[in-house]
This record gives sequence, C-alpha cells and structure tokens, in this order.
Amino acid sequence: MRILNRLFGPLLVIAGLAVVPAWARADFIVGWAGNTHPVHPTGTAGFVDAAVFDRANGVSGDSFNLGAAGIDTVLSAHGFNISSQFLYLYQTVNTGNVGISLNTVRWNPAFDTTLATLSALAGFGFHDAGGNMSTSNTLGTPAPGGDISIFNGDGSAVTVTAQSGLQTPTVAKGPTSLKADYGTAELPISGVGSVWGYTSDLGPIMGLTGIIDNGSSADGFAPMAGVPEPASALLAVLGVSAFGLLARFRRRRVVEA
Repeated sequence: MRILNRLFGPLLVIAGLAVVPAWARADFIVGWAGNTHPVHPTGTAGFVDAAVFDRANGVSGDSFNLGAAGIDTVLSAHGFNISSQFLYLYQTVNTGNVGISLNTVRWNPAFDTTLATLSALAGFGFHDAGGNMSTSNTLGTPAPGGDISIFNGDGSAVTVTAQSGLQTPTVAKGPTSLKADYGTAELPISGVGSVWGYTSDLGPIMGLTGIIDNGSSADGFAPMAGVPEPASALLAVLGVSAFGLLARFRRRRVVEA
C-alpha cells in the first residue's frame, strides 16, 4: 500500500490540479497555493508552503495582489521583476529534529530565459486565515508527511506580510534546481524562513521540492514554472505528462554537487 500511495498519490494530485483553469484566477491561483511535507526517517522534516500569484487582479503598487499596499517597491528592491506574469513564492518551516541547510525546487534549465528573478524577500512571509506560517499552521490542509509527499493545493486567503523572527536564505540557481541556502547556521528546529522565489512568464506545473540537512534529504511536490501562458487548454495533458517525467526521477534527490 505504501508503494501504491507513493506512486499514485502524486498522480491524483497533479491530475486534479491540471484540470483547473488556472489563468482565469485573480491574485494567488486557486489550486496552486498549499503545502507539501517532506519527511525522512532520520529526522529531516519540514513543510514547504508555496503559492503562485498572477497579475489578474493586481492594483497599482501591488501588481500580484499580495495584499500589501506598496509591496511592489519591496519586491523591486529585492530584485523581483514586477512586470512578469507570475510570481512563485516558497516558505520553509522546520518540523524535524535537525536543522535544515537547504530547500530546493526543481528547475528546468531549458526555461532559463524565462526566469526573470530569483531572490528571497527578507522579513516577509505567507499569511492566511490561520495566521503566519508555523509548525502548526500551513497554507491549506497539512499534507501527509512522507518521502515523496503530495502537494495539498487547497490554500485560501493567501497574502504576504512583513513578519519578525524569520530566517532569510541565500538563493541561487543550480544546474537542475533553485536553492534556498540557510548556511552553516541552518534553519533551526521549529524555525521559519522568509519567503523566496522568482518571477516568470511561464505558468505553473507540478515539480519537486526537497529539504536537506547536510546528511539526508526528503522530497515533495510543489509548483514550478513550466507552462507558456495562456496554455490552459494544454494544462491537463502537461500535468499528467509531468507525472511521468517526475516518476522517472523520483529517486533522484534534488541535492546537487
């Protein structure tokens, strides 16, 4: 049963999300805001909360309708391109018993020309009806812990707000993944990172995210850029195709040399 869940659970999630007409949304895209919960038996564990925002309901000073007046100035100051069509954000929460050194998200190098920016938004985090993100509050229903964990995309009322006590990673691009590096200090047990991510003109598909503790890693599914906007008619096909590709690599960790 464990094997069946690992094989078919992600397929059901991707297929379910793939039929959502994503481009008709405002602000955060319904079905593409939620969380995954990678857990490794050695104690490496964490929620990766993720949300994809578009410009459909943007306003002056808040192009992606993040819910904070004037946040375009903050985004621009951190290197984000507010003229892009989509904003992809991730936030790491340590639920394990060891520190987290890296949080990675799979990246297709063929899309390098679409990666408009890659940065952390220092001192900012997700906020929803339950409050700020923490070990007890995730975007949407908490995903079951596991390796590989599914993505529960039922987050709602997602905004981005200034918060205290967040640890900001250094963000960089590797050959096949984007990396949020928490350095030698690591993201401590129960620690919460600042949101990080990128802007792109490509819409979302499901990809892999991983958390690493300098010794072991665990993976889950999370949104990544991959669909040329406005290709909503192709989303279902691409979603299922993505599962086939991801299944092929599901044993490959997102850790890179």
